[in-house]
Amino acid sequence: MNRRIRAIQFIYTQLFYMGLPYVLWRHRRKERHVAVAKGRLHERLGKAPILKECIWLHAVSVGEMIAAAPLVNALTERYSDLPILVTCTTGTGSEQAIKLFSNKVAHVFLPYDLPWLIRRFLRRANPRLLIIMETELWPNLLSQCQKAKVPVMLANARLSNKSLQGYKKIMGLTSAMLNRFAVIAAQSQQDAENFLQLGVSKENLLIAGNLKFDLTVSEQVHVQGKALRQAIGPRPLWIAASTHEGEEKILLAAFATVLNQLPNCLLILVPRHPDRFNKVLKLCEQAGYKIASKSQVDAPHESDQIFLVDQMGELLPCYAASDIAFVGGSLLPIGGHNMLEPAAFALPILTGPYLANFLAVSEKLQMAGALQIVNNAQQISAIVLALFADKDSRHRMGAEAKKVLHTNIGALDRHLDWITHNLPSL
Repeated sequence: MNRRIRAIQFIYTQLFYMGLPYVLWRHRRKERHVAVAKGRLHERLGKAPILKECIWLHAVSVGEMIAAAPLVNALTERYSDLPILVTCTTGTGSEQAIKLFSNKVAHVFLPYDLPWLIRRFLRRANPRLLIIMETELWPNLLSQCQKAKVPVMLANARLSNKSLQGYKKIMGLTSAMLNRFAVIAAQSQQDAENFLQLGVSKENLLIAGNLKFDLTVSEQVHVQGKALRQAIGPRPLWIAASTHEGEEKILLAAFATVLNQLPNCLLILVPRHPDRFNKVLKLCEQAGYKIASKSQVDAPHESDQIFLVDQMGELLPCYAASDIAFVGGSLLPIGGHNMLEPAAFALPILTGPYLANFLAVSEKLQMAGALQIVNNAQQISAIVLALFADKDSRHRMGAEAKKVLHTNIGALDRHLDWITHNLPSL
């Protein structure tokens, strides 16, 4: 590492020290609604479980944790003699890890990206391999792993054109970080080409595909979804999932139009972040809707118009119970969320136009006729009403969505093959 890069990393570390009080305050504020995150500051200070050795996987939050699930489950089976350590950054990510893996893995928060905290963590956990999901680059984490001779894999790696332009502004530091990975397992050819533009060596690149296609839905989720659907009854039911601030107003306006023609229709509304649950509830109440909240009842009454899912880990059963899915984070320039989850339940999918984080997935779904792009409340209501009026079209879109999911499976095997061939001692 040349002197300029060392200087940049030193400045970064000093700035992190200076900003640590704000980081601590922000985590406390963001996680006050997440019970499993309370009383765990010591983990962010490097207090990993003491292990002789382990395979360590890091997934920043909920979406990455769900995407990592097939890989984690496969690793626990293939390397049953090694503990699997799963870390995350957010409280909701921790909640998801506990829900997905229970006692199958060790789980803590990722330590803050300060050299002495990372060294403490590595000494305690003794990882043989670190797998980082998607694209989360921490300079000191990568630097300390390199010094400790811990190989690092960037799994399910994606790099949008927008992110590429941002990283180019700090090209030297970015290139230095990326070339510390033993391998970057890119989701697509376009992702791989973007990484090459940042100076990544071709020898360190693998086009592995998207692990999100390897989604497996447990029997328990199907049972929960069936029970919810039976409790709701035969009314038309659509879900708006992973919504962000500004999107609910658009969706509620669309729902008003839908109710004019289908007065018994039910909307399941699932905000992305738990700290917004109460705000969304008030928004629905102010709009005059009859609302039931998941935290209060298991299923809505027949007179309820909106079922607000204000608990984490309930999204998949709600997809399983629904007829049509809208996936949020897409009506505003956020980048979209995972459209393959509703595809797993053979649902027709609607999403907004801002899909930078899921371009390849959305293109496959669009080409198959499984996904429709909507830009405003008028388009949402028109397509929802059209799909409810045409059962055959609804089922055809859903079947194509599920077909896209199944025909693109294989990323898991490619990730596991690299681990097996490059780390045979495991």
